[in-house]
Amino acid sequence: MSYTSFDPRDIIRKTIGDAIPNIKEDIITYNITVTDELGDTVRVPMLLSEEVRNENLPEMPFIEIFNVTETYKPRCPSGTIREKRCFMDFTLHFIETDRIKAINFKKKILNVLHNSTRTYQSVTAGVWWYTILDTKNIKSDDGKQVYFELIISIYALFTDT
Repeated sequence: MSYTSFDPRDIIRKTIGDAIPNIKEDIITYNITVTDELGDTVRVPMLLSEEVRNENLPEMPFIEIFNVTETYKPRCPSGTIREKRCFMDFTLHFIETDRIKAINFKKKILNVLHNSTRTYQSVTAGVWWYTILDTKNIKSDDGKQVYFELIISIYALFTDT
């Protein structure tokens, strides 16, 4: 038997996100889709932290998915069965505009994530179960504009069999 690490970020984003082909870059992005203050569709791409580079940041809003920690715990005396746990932060980065009001936008994103994680939490391939643990709000100022971060902590569980 081959033992592997547990990083469910890509599996989860593909399960809860809307797949949108990006013909220009020849990739598929996985998005959370909500509406803005005018009722127009806003697609918020979910990117793994390794896909976000400071020198080439994506246009806001976007969600950056960090793998915060992975833990492994033997579940039998021989150690052949391990409980794998992963804590992830889904960090929504955005600026407030006429079309995106902070309080409404955060609530819409959270509602989609709560609904998606509850809907798919125990039927996602490669993950036994996952859920939202908590959220944190950060408001920052770079001297020119205010930008917001909403950090949604997600916990996932899987076991070797």
